[in-house]
Amino acid sequence: MFQHRKRQRVGGAVAGLAVLVPAVQRYWTLYRDRYPLYAASYYTGFQYGHRQVLDYFRSHYDDYDLLLLTTRKSNQPEVFLRFYDGLRQPPRAAGVPPFEHREKMTAGSADGYGHFLPARRRMLFAVLPEEVPLFADAEVKERVVAPDGSAAFVLVAASRLKDYVSTWRVTGLLPEDDRSPPPSWTPDDPPSGDAAARWPLYDTPAAGVELNDFFVPDADHACAWAVNFATSDRERDVHVFAGFDDTGQVWVNGEPVPLRPVGAPEAYLADSLSATLHLRAGRNTIAVRSCEEVADWRFYFRLENLDGSPVEGLQWEYGPRTAVE
Repeated sequence: MFQHRKRQRVGGAVAGLAVLVPAVQRYWTLYRDRYPLYAASYYTGFQYGHRQVLDYFRSHYDDYDLLLLTTRKSNQPEVFLRFYDGLRQPPRAAGVPPFEHREKMTAGSADGYGHFLPARRRMLFAVLPEEVPLFADAEVKERVVAPDGSAAFVLVAASRLKDYVSTWRVTGLLPEDDRSPPPSWTPDDPPSGDAAARWPLYDTPAAGVELNDFFVPDADHACAWAVNFATSDRERDVHVFAGFDDTGQVWVNGEPVPLRPVGAPEAYLADSLSATLHLRAGRNTIAVRSCEEVADWRFYFRLENLDGSPVEGLQWEYGPRTAVE
């Protein structure tokens, strides 16, 4: 009996080791080889690439009037400016001294039109790959490559953003299963009274429409409508470019626009969807429905001619913003 129980214990230990050893080996392989790759650049990981960005900023400091490190998907990016660029000494009585190159080096959102005023400033942006399509004249200077081979940052020289339409009449919050039709009111028959109060004006000088900043508190699993009016001096076909975080649709004059993925390698949000749409001569109603799941909630919208040139002879009721105003 004793020998039998001993054999059972030994057998159980061997079976346990047979399961445990491969699991530990698998865990160690993932921890040693895989985890450093995918955790290196992600903003919930080690945020790889800031030192390389600051090295480039410092070595090209005199070539630009503004050097901006993106704040998108980054945890406290200004900390990296202070750490890698150093601090001025002695500390000031008011608190922590600024980092060395505070005058022209900063952290912020790359899609703010205010960066581009006055015109003809020399600007360098360290952005995520998904932000490169924001710029009308992006000149990629360098890519900071993460250990997994992806681009952690793209260093872009640019002087203006594309002409995104960022001023809209907006209404929400609507439930995520909302299936209401696009708004039917027009500039000749605008909302009034209580209806007007439900359609406040979103007017922020940036390329993207940040709905989480507009609706307080931040909302998850909700939808909103945005409306603008474009008056065209003639009948024409144009390209529409849109991008949504998380989902969205576009209507023109009450008809849905069949948006399709652009497929550009760096188009993730802005300009990630496109279609050809028909504008009639006179006023056209543009309606955008955007829905949110979690975290960020924004959309981008712009028009351009079929040959890629800016659309002339088009007047927006509420905008759009341009690089020079």
